[in-house]
Formats: sequence, C-alpha cells, structure tokens
Amino acid sequence: MNQANKSSLRVRKKRQLDAAKVKFFDEHGGAILLALQTANHAKESEIKQLKAEAVERERIMKEQAELNALMDAALYVNARLREIKQMFEGEKK
Repeated sequence: MNQANKSSLRVRKKRQLDAAKVKFFDEHGGAILLALQTANHAKESEIKQLKAEAVERERIMKEQAELNALMDAALYVNARLREIKQMFEGEKK
C-alpha cells in the first residue's frame, strides 16, 4: 500500500508539473516567441551589416592592389627613363 501511495504521488506530481509547464507556455509563449523573433531579426541585421562591410573591405583591398600595381609600373617606367636619359647624356659628351 505504501509503495502504491508513493507511485500515485509521483504520478500526481508529474501531472502537476506537466500542467504547470503547459500553463507557463500558454501564458508566456507569445512573449517568448516575440523575444526570439526579435533576437533573430537583430542577428540577421548584424550578419547583413557584417557581409556588407566584408564586401566593402574586399573592394578597397582590390583597389589598393590595383593602385600598388600602378605605382610599381610607374616606378619601373621612371627607372627606365632615367637609364635612357643617362645613355643620351653619355652619348652627348
């Protein structure tokens, strides 16, 4: 009999807990869902912003690489022009 009472008590407690869970989610489920949706939207906005920043950084890096290549070419041409100038100055003398 004592064992049956303990078992019955456990079953009642579990049912009460289940009922409390259902009541909690009935009362607060909408607010929880709204909070999760808001957090999700904020994260999506943050990800979108980070992607845009990454695209901008990539564009800037590409432009910087192009500028560096142009500067290298200008330095090369300048050095060759100096050599040609020195050759002509040597021929004039």
